[in-house]
Amino acid sequence: MASVGLSDVAMDVTSAGDTGLGPAGNVEECRCPVGYTGLSCQRCAPRFERVTRGPYLGTCSGCGCHGHSSTCDPVFGHCLNCQHNTEGPQCEKCRPGFFGDATKGTATACHPCPCPYTEPSRRTGGGTGPYWEH
Repeated sequence: MASVGLSDVAMDVTSAGDTGLGPAGNVEECRCPVGYTGLSCQRCAPRFERVTRGPYLGTCSGCGCHGHSSTCDPVFGHCLNCQHNTEGPQCEKCRPGFFGDATKGTATACHPCPCPYTEPSRRTGGGTGPYWEH
């Protein structure tokens, strides 16, 4: 994850002068570094999370959702709306009823569990009912 500090913020400047049109409001515009947004680059951009270690309010670091979410909570940094049958603060686990390795970051990393086994080749003896062979 890449981190960028607010020292990377650039601002346009102007010179003082009277145009006769009165004061200009809202003309300050920041060009925020990657990962920051807002009028003063005070918020983390989508897909970035606040890391509170370090000086001031911390830094904005890439959202570590393993490709299963494109948004993070702007304050706490956990992933929001995990997709592809995943869950967890970083979408790092498969949802109940699914198995696989969600950290692979692919849309097909979590597969539906094949339970109860309905294919004849996977059934075993010992039980009763339609899912067991006798």
